Amino acid sequence: MKKVLLPLALTVFLLMPFTSQAQVTVQIGTGTYTWYMPFNYYWWSTINESLYTGTEIASGGWSGPAKIAALSWDVASAVNYSNGTLEIWMGNVPFTSLSSGPYYPDANLTMVWSGPARTFTSTGWSEFELDQPFQYDGTNLYIKVKKAGTAYSYPYTTFNMTAQNPYRFKYRYSDVPISTIEAYNYGYAYTYRPNIRIKICNEQPSAVDMSVPEYVNLPGTIPVTYFLQRPLGEFTADVNIRLTDLNDNTVVALPEFTLDIYDASPRTGVKYIDPGNIQPGWYLVEITYTTLDECSEYVDYTVVESILILNPGDVPCIVNPGDCTQDLIVNYADKRALHNYIHDANLNPDWLYGPARYRSDFANNPLAYIEWTPQAASPWKTPDGCHMDTDGNGMVNNFDNIAIRVNWMRTAQPPTKENNIELTAETFGMSQNYPNPFNPSTSLEYSVPEESSVDLQVYNTSGEVVASLVSSDAVAAGVHNVTFDAANLPSGTYIAVVRMTGNESGLNFTETVKMNLTK
Repeated sequence: MKKVLLPLALTVFLLMPFTSQAQVTVQIGTGTYTWYMPFNYYWWSTINESLYTGTEIASGGWSGPAKIAALSWDVASAVNYSNGTLEIWMGNVPFTSLSSGPYYPDANLTMVWSGPARTFTSTGWSEFELDQPFQYDGTNLYIKVKKAGTAYSYPYTTFNMTAQNPYRFKYRYSDVPISTIEAYNYGYAYTYRPNIRIKICNEQPSAVDMSVPEYVNLPGTIPVTYFLQRPLGEFTADVNIRLTDLNDNTVVALPEFTLDIYDASPRTGVKYIDPGNIQPGWYLVEITYTTLDECSEYVDYTVVESILILNPGDVPCIVNPGDCTQDLIVNYADKRALHNYIHDANLNPDWLYGPARYRSDFANNPLAYIEWTPQAASPWKTPDGCHMDTDGNGMVNNFDNIAIRVNWMRTAQPPTKENNIELTAETFGMSQNYPNPFNPSTSLEYSVPEESSVDLQVYNTSGEVVASLVSSDAVAAGVHNVTFDAANLPSGTYIAVVRMTGNESGLNFTETVKMNLTK
């Protein structure tokens, strides 16, 4: 049972009011040459392009992908006049300079602001909060401004600009409708470019998860464990759970609930779905969180998992693809067992057909069904049938040799520490606990690149602190190890939350991991 995380959004949490939307402002250009670009009120209509490279943005204080919330231009002289409408378009581009010629097509851009032309009444930075945050990918940032008008002004508002080489600004203007300028599709490169400030949302976005059992037996309820870390803002989050029958894609249950968000503590809990009178088989469980993102915009994240629902008393078949003999190793014995099974099935063809497996991650992982991992399956008419169906398609044939070849000489064994992220003393971080699941104790590694304040606590699913593992204002730079002893705690899911602040840099870091205690 694999999960799929769809890029949509987040939700869920506890205690006191808090603020969340930290932002970084990158300024590019400090020149004092003045001109009427980019909002040209001296002519009816204008189109202009500005290019700001990833190197320039990094020099201004930000490197890598981010969401851009606002743009500001530096007004040198203000005139109380406006006419027409404005549009601002943005895009991520590979090129680092502009030349005279056709404009970069709107089809490759995102319109991030539109409205009546602004009246600039004072000098200094004038901010345009974007209608929708722009997803900057860390390369070069292209900005197109269109001003469509039917009149002009003199004197006119001017803006501060900085000389650039190579050219990174291009323009065209005229006392004609904007459609006429667009039809020209030609701009002139210029050595000066408007100074700009780029406001970047700097919060680490929330993270969501969900888990369900691999299978449940009828009758009964389905426990859905929801989880949200680093929620942003103070709001009410909507959470929707949907249970879909994969046989006919009908929705058989749709419970909803809300969560009041007051602070950034991790939230987790269990909701129970009553599936009612349904048939055994494979179902999809989808949970959607509606929450604020790092730019205070409502977005959705949907997590999808599959679950096998069985008749009362049925026991699922756990398949390691290729391990036909169920001895936790793939070798010649499995090839021989598959050959003999197909041969013997000539006496009873029903042996060759049974319920197919289902993996919700197949669309993103074409090898999901033969991946060397335990996979739940419905029982077949023969005890061995589900194991012989190594590719999970509900048929046993010679194609099932493929999984044997792919997983040749693989053995089933507990997960090793190699699966953890390797921490270094150069970054803030916390790795997944090891071992996991655990009983009664487990280890956590965390790292700080400088002397830092570190607070590491463990919560239960009710949001209660059950252990404080680290609480220090002066943890030395390096990689550290701490042990969580749960000998006096019941089995279940626990959440380790670390909060770090560099004493010199003031940088903040928060990370959360889920740990499973099994006694």
